[in-house]
Amino acid sequence: MPILTANLPAPAGVGSGAAASTANIGFSKVIAVSGTLTGASVNIEVSAGGSSFCPVVTFTSPGTKQIGAVADEMRVTVTNGDASGATIDVGGIDATLANSFTMLPVTAGDGSGASVDLSTAGAIRTFVVQATGDSDYAGTLTIEGSLDDVNFVPTSLSFQSPDCQSQADEAYPFLRVTRNNTSAGGGSGTPVVWVGAENIAALVQPNILLQDPPPGAPPSAAPLPAAAVIPNAILLFDTSGGAIAQPLPLAASLPAGTGAWIKEIIPGAALTVTPTGGDTIDLIAGPFAIAASGANLFVTDGMTNWIAL
Repeated sequence: MPILTANLPAPAGVGSGAAASTANIGFSKVIAVSGTLTGASVNIEVSAGGSSFCPVVTFTSPGTKQIGAVADEMRVTVTNGDASGATIDVGGIDATLANSFTMLPVTAGDGSGASVDLSTAGAIRTFVVQATGDSDYAGTLTIEGSLDDVNFVPTSLSFQSPDCQSQADEAYPFLRVTRNNTSAGGGSGTPVVWVGAENIAALVQPNILLQDPPPGAPPSAAPLPAAAVIPNAILLFDTSGGAIAQPLPLAASLPAGTGAWIKEIIPGAALTVTPTGGDTIDLIAGPFAIAASGANLFVTDGMTNWIAL
């Protein structure tokens, strides 16, 4: 899985820059802002289809941040100050075969829109809700799911105003939007709902996973050699006896798009992953912390950076 990047142009002053296509970049993304922000508030916005955008993260100084969104386009909106001296980039794994974008119909008044079949679209989904003709709309929009396209139940997602939300735990094959309480007043705009979805299965290639230590052996209580991080490896650690800092090999030593899992299977102290030489993890120099009992997949770009997923 190679790494894809895109530049997000900053406007000359206050306003929105040109949208850049990010349809082939995976859900997990790193935003890097370098250069000069002169009193600027820089909002990174995503779209899941059409021309509706929603802010997901804000920068007031150069740096990097990680976001999760399935977005067909992204853009920069500056609300004050000057960001024309900044360079803003986004990167993530190549999801060319995995991402899809669909509009969910919404009724003019109370009621349920037509259902949409998302059975092949994947479980990681980003919903972007906006209004056309006004800044807001009347009523509440609830995303409903169904297993048979007959019986629908509310999901955890509802929108009372334009917003964007992502979820990965309610993978209903059929979705629809139900609108309620339009008579209670509100904006006069027409709500528009788009969903971007990522099908992880489309990213996974058949492979053989190599476990270190081998199956049946206890997890490692000390760092393993960097050479243990090979394509499709699973490295298991026991930190009950103390902190472990696991080194990665040089990113350029492995083909782009390959990597390994690092898992804390017995928690205790800190488990961190450290890049080698001048390499970075998510474009950040220094250690990456694995959550207690957590796991991350580290994928190389084949040059100088590892992406943590």
